Amino acid sequence: MPSLILLLASSCVWYAPGESDDTGRPGGSDPDDDCDVVLVDVRPAPGATGISTSTDIVAAFSRSDEEARVYLHDADGRAISGETSRADGGATLIFRPSSTLRAATDYQTTVSWCGGQAPFDFRTGGGEPPVEDERIGRSYRFDLTQGRVVSPEGVGDLFLALVERPAWLQVLGADPDLRLRLANGTPDGGQEACMVTNDLVTTDEFRPTFSARLDAMRIGAPDVALLVTDVELTGTFSPDASEIGAASVSGSVDFRQNLALLEELLGTTTSAEACAIVETFGVRCEPCADGVARCVSLVMEDLGGEWAEDVVLEERTEEAIAADPECGG
Repeated sequence: MPSLILLLASSCVWYAPGESDDTGRPGGSDPDDDCDVVLVDVRPAPGATGISTSTDIVAAFSRSDEEARVYLHDADGRAISGETSRADGGATLIFRPSSTLRAATDYQTTVSWCGGQAPFDFRTGGGEPPVEDERIGRSYRFDLTQGRVVSPEGVGDLFLALVERPAWLQVLGADPDLRLRLANGTPDGGQEACMVTNDLVTTDEFRPTFSARLDAMRIGAPDVALLVTDVELTGTFSPDASEIGAASVSGSVDFRQNLALLEELLGTTTSAEACAIVETFGVRCEPCADGVARCVSLVMEDLGGEWAEDVVLEERTEEAIAADPECGG
């Protein structure tokens, strides 16, 4: 078998750590002229085929190098997430991907250390490449009034009765991470063009169940909407991808950020009065991030979404909405 040094010299493109190729692979500091660390082994071997989809990426050096890193990308340059550990006193790096690699697919390992960077290609084994994911491009309509509000009990049901609008979720992609778009609906079941959409990315590791987080989202109508922060979404795709079941939404609601809704729902425009009113329902306001007790937890469960054929959600930004005369722009 040819030595790793010969393979490096004959088949690999080298990059200085401060540089990157056109796929955006990470760079680092400039090469150290005094670096005496040598890359002595890498697995999978350069050019290897038939590699297990559960393989680890291993890079062994002549001695420990704190600057050493191992990266993994697919053939399109998308980074594969994972965790790196060290062995042999730090001289060996072991990169374990967060999820199983795809079968019959090309990957590239990039090893970086004080002496430079070197990429190595390999191909996983298995059958044919994965068939097209049926979820991609599909939009799912959720009737929020059919869900169950666990918290805040009593008050949450009042809000859903006030909204009477659906919510939408579209799968934008799933290779390798699940990319989703969220949108509010109109009373007739379409997309609300005067409210911002939310795009998010989450791991597809636990398919068919997904769990995604985003900083904030608004639920409802342009004039009366509930702002929820620290949001977590979960759901499970049916085997034929026609439905999303057992879906839930949870997060935090700061009354100070929802005064218009409080006036419509509770008849008050002060967060302190709102807390006093919901306490009569048995709901106590909790401390928000700043320590002031003006927040309640929102938990909605048992939501279900049905695939609506030929529905594509349009991305809507604050800038686009402000310029849209239909939205008052």
